[in-house]
Amino acid sequence: MDEHNGEWTDRKLLEQRIDYLEEVQSSTLEALSLMLSLGGQISQTSINLPVHDILTETRQQVLKLIPFERMVFALLDEKDLDFAICDYWPDGDYDACQLLMDQQVKAGNFAWALRQGGPLILLSEDDASERILIHAMPAKSDIIGMFFGVVPENSPYLKDPYTNLLSIVLMSCAQSIENTGLYNKLQASEERARAMLDANHNPAFLVAFEEGMILDVNSAAADLIEKKISDIEGQLLVDVLPSEILALMKQRSLRVAQSKRPVQFERSLMGRVFDIVIYPVIGPHKNVVQLAIFLKDVTKLRETERHQQELQLELMEQSRLSAVGLLVAGIGHNLRGPLTGLMGHLQLMAMDYPEMTELSMMMKTATTMNDIISTMMIKSRRGQEKEQSTININDLLKTELEFLEGNLYFKHQIEKNIVFQESLPEVVGLYSDFSQGLMNFIHNAIDAMYQSEMKKLTVKTESNKSHIVVTVSDSGCGIAKEHLDKIFEAFFTTKPTRTLEDTNKPRGTGLGLYSTYQLLNPYGVTFDVKSEVGVGTTFIIQIPLSPAEEGMG
Repeated sequence: MDEHNGEWTDRKLLEQRIDYLEEVQSSTLEALSLMLSLGGQISQTSINLPVHDILTETRQQVLKLIPFERMVFALLDEKDLDFAICDYWPDGDYDACQLLMDQQVKAGNFAWALRQGGPLILLSEDDASERILIHAMPAKSDIIGMFFGVVPENSPYLKDPYTNLLSIVLMSCAQSIENTGLYNKLQASEERARAMLDANHNPAFLVAFEEGMILDVNSAAADLIEKKISDIEGQLLVDVLPSEILALMKQRSLRVAQSKRPVQFERSLMGRVFDIVIYPVIGPHKNVVQLAIFLKDVTKLRETERHQQELQLELMEQSRLSAVGLLVAGIGHNLRGPLTGLMGHLQLMAMDYPEMTELSMMMKTATTMNDIISTMMIKSRRGQEKEQSTININDLLKTELEFLEGNLYFKHQIEKNIVFQESLPEVVGLYSDFSQGLMNFIHNAIDAMYQSEMKKLTVKTESNKSHIVVTVSDSGCGIAKEHLDKIFEAFFTTKPTRTLEDTNKPRGTGLGLYSTYQLLNPYGVTFDVKSEVGVGTTFIIQIPLSPAEEGMG
């Protein structure tokens, strides 16, 4: 009985082994058949296909090999060294794929698969009936991505013949992507080198990497160094460019040779600011043989950026002044009540004690304070108006000039000649537009007289049948003839932008008269200027009247 049982057991094991070998043979034959059908497609993958197309073809090949329920191709981003989903299946299942990938990364399975060097098969944490296959995508130089897919737990396709073929397909895909990237970089470098002579707007050099010899230049480069093209070609770069830029350029060139990637930096050269880009030209042995060097003059761009920063600061200052105006209005309102009470008591005391001359002096001072507060409140209230209204230019200028009396330089050092026409017609507009616009002329006149021995400001108003005419004259430094056409341009100024030795000296951003033009031009206001250097400047501002006001005139 024991002998028969032993024979039966051996036969059973032999039958199981035969069944296993037949299954392996069947799987291998099926896998080889699939490999034969896929081999042509893999070998025919074009080197210049977009990455998306390569992944699409690979996805189709993988599905023929192993029918995954879900699969993802996540490529490594060279910039932030993070994996990003670049292709997935089925369509419309991106969120689920992203969640699954995040889980695998968090669990450390990606790192495990990188060390594994082959397929890593795990049980799903979310569904025990599923298995997850993770596989690195190795190219010739490095790992470029990760593949992972989901299959049922009892899938017959997780055996070695299928997973080995999957490794081949993924490696072929990774190498195709790498080759495409290198091809695109090489093609781009060659195209940039070939197009260098056409880059007439920016200086460009083509230089042999090892020798540093200039192989080619364009006319813009020749103009930059003030030499003929024929005199530059064949010269060493060190004999052409200034020494202050050569050390930095050599350092950047070595970085290009090591990374085979372009580098970009910015430096001053010959009194101008240049954005410099060095591109590698790759040789047949995948080494850098030439450097294409492009210089773009960004001097005006940097000046514009600086002006924009100044404009932002100016806008911040205007916002701050607006907030201060509201604060001043609140303070004036709070002072008005006690001051009115004080003036009332002074009047009563003057009636009871007429012999006290000090009371009249105190009353005069209180009246002056009341007038100042009234001016402050009028300016603040009208400056905050958002709707157009009728404006008396005389009253506006009177309020603004009274407000300027708080400036001790204006109050004590400048001679004022104020001539206002009586019964001046009113205009319609936004009060802040006219107050800011007209006061910019007065502020400019004050600044222009800073270093003048005679400081005389004249502000005059008059009207005719069609216009109100405001004249602002000063006895200041004057404006040179070549600058008269530029005074209303943005950022044009003859004042220093920063003053270190004299903090009281006027400084400018070039936005005063520009903003005046922008504020008043929509109302049809026109400007005329007469100036003589060393004598002074007169601005004549003509404000058109509305039809009804013209009829009244």
